[in-house]
Amino acid sequence: MKDMTITANAIENLLDSYADHKAMMKTYEEEVESDIDKLENDEEYMYHRGFCESSERWIRCIGLSPESPMVEKMIQEHM
Repeated sequence: MKDMTITANAIENLLDSYADHKAMMKTYEEEVESDIDKLENDEEYMYHRGFCESSERWIRCIGLSPESPMVEKMIQEHM
């Protein structure tokens, strides 16, 4: 198998995209307050949710936490 290298730029893009999609999810959640059923029927929300779930797996694979203060700060900047 060929060796692969993950560049700092790729990690930065992953984190930036994750923060953007996570901010969108939080915006949707704030709009509907506690009506989760309504969100699960919203295609756009589910797109952002799926993106975030996948990104969180990749973020953990490279040894970072999606709940880290750095990532949380990036999410707040996208809101």
